[in-house]
Amino acid sequence: MNILPYRKLILHTRLTPQQCIELLKAGTTIADPECLRWREPKNTPFLGFIFCDTFKIRRVIDYRNSFLPVINGRIQPIAMGTEIAMTLKPVPLVIAFMCIWFGILLTMFLAALVNGLMQGTIPQAILVMPIMLLVGGSIMYFGFDAEYKNAKKALIAIFKSDQQQ
Repeated sequence: MNILPYRKLILHTRLTPQQCIELLKAGTTIADPECLRWREPKNTPFLGFIFCDTFKIRRVIDYRNSFLPVINGRIQPIAMGTEIAMTLKPVPLVIAFMCIWFGILLTMFLAALVNGLMQGTIPQAILVMPIMLLVGGSIMYFGFDAEYKNAKKALIAIFKSDQQQ
């Protein structure tokens, strides 16, 4: 099990690599570096960049979710069609924030625990920190997992995939 949200997804389709690229281009609005969230396109399911046989995209949503996966992928020919290998993970800034947040909470918990053991009494307030870790981890996991499932469903539809790993 991963501590931080990260998924690999491999789709297989009977389409040619060129057909897959064309379908992905049809379903993706090319990102404008100056594009703000409230001006995102509503006519395509994805927003991002496509370079030859690789792509970096994310789903277009009309709500906020910091754990929305960024999808990095590669389209490769195989014997019976095409393989689309992808990794889905949150934006690096979100991962960095969560690592710092978990680190601070864990350090505070351990410091309070050691201090309490040295003084012979452990304060009841120390229970708040593991609960905060659990809540933060749950928000991160479920926020990412819900978006992963939606992105996976949309990608299977775009590539007309018949097989996945």
